[in-house]
Order: sequence, then structure tokens, then C-alpha cells
Amino acid sequence: MTVFRGTRAGLTTKALVRRHGVAAIQGERSLIGLLAASGYHVHPPVGAASLRERPKYKGGYTVFRYGSQNASGIDAIQLEFGRALRDDPRLADDVADALAVFMQQHGLLQR
Repeated sequence: MTVFRGTRAGLTTKALVRRHGVAAIQGERSLIGLLAASGYHVHPPVGAASLRERPKYKGGYTVFRYGSQNASGIDAIQLEFGRALRDDPRLADDVADALAVFMQQHGLLQR
């Protein structure tokens, strides 16, 4: 049961990486890092040397179309969950918690 991250090897999070470094999408404080700390198996693994993702889960049309590599884009991360994970009642809360922490840590929450 793996959570796959898709950013087109960091392309769709270009602005986030420029502001916070590669650790923002690959480190312990990244979205997948926080999910890994909650006990989920993630790919790419936290701290991996390369930003490349598994080709099948590299990020689809939406993240590519609206990602921050585009002049008016925003940082876009796609997450893929297998069926067994989608049936886990904890998943939605764990992802929401990880997203809130991630956004707060990276100054992305507006009050």
C-alpha cells in the first residue's frame, strides 16, 4: 500500500522548490514525508536523491497544466492511492492533517 507523489520530477512545484529547496517535496517536512511519518509507504521515498517519480504516477494533465512551471500556475502535487488505502477510514484524516501541517510549515496558509 503505497502513496505515490506526482510532480513531473519537481517541475509542477518549481516555485515551492525555489522558495524552500528540494526538501519541500522530498524531505521529512514534505507532504510525502509527513505521510511517511504517519506510517504510510511513499514513493519516491523520503530523502531520495532523485526527484523522479514512477512513470505511471508522475503527475497527470491537471498538475502539468496548472503547475508552477507555468507563468500563472500554482504549486501542484498529485497523490495516488491504491484501493486498499482508499478503503482505509483513516486516510482522509491523515492526508488532511499532513496537508495542514505542510501548508503551515511552508507559509502557505492565509489567515
